[in-house]
Amino acid sequence: MKRSAVLGHTLAIALATAAAGVALAAGPASADETSQLALAPLPQVLTGTSLFGQVKQGEPKGEQKGEEKGEGEEGGGKKGQCRDDWRTDHVNYRFHPVGYVLEKNTSSLTDLTPNYPNGFVAKHFNQLELSRGLGGGLEVGISAAEAREFGLKAGAVLNPHPHDSVWFFGGYMQKKLVSEKGLLPTISIGGRVNQGDDELLSYGVYLVGTKRILGKPCQTPGAWITSGYKWDGYTTDTEEGLTLAEITPVGRPVPGLDNNGARPFEGLNIAFSKNLFFSGEWAHREPWQFHDMWSARGILLVYKGWGVSGGVEDNGFHERTFVGLELGSFSSLIGGGRGR
Repeated sequence: MKRSAVLGHTLAIALATAAAGVALAAGPASADETSQLALAPLPQVLTGTSLFGQVKQGEPKGEQKGEEKGEGEEGGGKKGQCRDDWRTDHVNYRFHPVGYVLEKNTSSLTDLTPNYPNGFVAKHFNQLELSRGLGGGLEVGISAAEAREFGLKAGAVLNPHPHDSVWFFGGYMQKKLVSEKGLLPTISIGGRVNQGDDELLSYGVYLVGTKRILGKPCQTPGAWITSGYKWDGYTTDTEEGLTLAEITPVGRPVPGLDNNGARPFEGLNIAFSKNLFFSGEWAHREPWQFHDMWSARGILLVYKGWGVSGGVEDNGFHERTFVGLELGSFSSLIGGGRGR
């Protein structure tokens, strides 16, 4: 698969330097919100649904108010309408963030800001994430990423543990600066950090913008483009440097004890229908990577938001195909809720 076929440059966005910390907290809902919305069951919260469920029967539609001016416009919608438009249309990527953020008191298990380790030579990453919208355009999350080491068949003949994985734990914070309106995209800044049990610390900051370019607001089908700039780095000690040498495939350069780099990234999302979606992304290789980082993924929803996904990706070290499960609402499976 040619990298040039993945994406073209669409938005020019300058680099912003931002320091970011990690926290996970939730603010109480206002009286206005609780008077119009019914509490959602816990499974809906854990699957990324808003902490507050559907509008109660008898309540007029379209009367939900954003907590601040401009909220509810994410994904190309109007104020007070389809605040989760971008989420229901699966506007996210395998390796990079988008400009949109979660609304206040909303949680998600989707990898909205993938937090993989920098500088660690891995065959692939498996990522888990829990994110929370705090309001005011602020989103935070905690993460766990499994980095699967190369095995003997991949050429790392000195690797004494060919089937090992290393886990990295951390978090991220993202702040929305500009809401999507007219020709303007939604623009956010963010930062992420993670630490492995092998003394490798990785970190990064980024500026990202996302805009809907096709389709009517709050409706499917539609298309979105994303463009951003990231600065990533890592640092480790001499002992871990020896480990990196052991797990690096023969003939490939061994990452140093510390390094950093700034690179652009691009993305495209297409919602063909309420059940079929595509995403593609690309970023130029970092100094410690072997290849450019990219992915092309398709998603097919089969039943009430549940479905399968699959595609091709390169994490900067290794190209592979993948398949996965797309989670919908658990309550929809037992007749307690509605899926899309």
